[in-house]
Amino acid sequence: MNILGSIIETLNQEGKTVITITHDMEFVVNQFERVIVIANKKKIADTNKREVFWDIKILEQAILKQPHVSQLNHSLKIGRRSLNIEEMINKLKKEKLRLKKYEH
Repeated sequence: MNILGSIIETLNQEGKTVITITHDMEFVVNQFERVIVIANKKKIADTNKREVFWDIKILEQAILKQPHVSQLNHSLKIGRRSLNIEEMINKLKKEKLRLKKYEH
């Protein structure tokens, strides 16, 4: 998917719109900001990726899953909505700093 991702990035930089149909949510979260979700031949969501991947009802209705990092974030009940590993690491570091303040 790296080659495809590079092509999409180049097209976006050229101001071109890219439409992709996929069930690969890891790819979607890494390549796109806007996400349209279709289920049962109807559009059920048209919003940014963070809203889509944290709306469990929409995901269930479309038989989709959160990206792996978001699933882990959800399971660990880490405050904010992480979509990628960098976001999650930053949130964990902030949480660690916050907890350190209360240790003393």
